[in-house]
Amino acid sequence: MIYKRTGNLRACQLLLGHTKLESTLRYLGIEVDDALLLSEQTDLWHLARRSPAVPS
Repeated sequence: MIYKRTGNLRACQLLLGHTKLESTLRYLGIEVDDALLLSEQTDLWHLARRSPAVPS
């Protein structure tokens, strides 16, 4: 339920007590490629929020 609402794999990993993300992915039934895509999208979103605006 947490993953469906937040998409936060790391939070699920911590809550489930898994040391390897692969274990969490397998438990949640998520394909590794899908998880990597989600991770990349999340990283890009955080970078966009942190980086200062480029002057024009």
